[in-house]
Amino acid sequence: QERLEREMEIKRVRQQLLAEAKERESIA
Repeated sequence: QERLEREMEIKRVRQQLLAEAKERESIA
């Protein structure tokens, strides 16, 4: 159970990083 939560957390953080990178690209 704990491992699944950690995987979901990692996925969420990765999604956030991707979104921020896309925002920076659109601004640049």
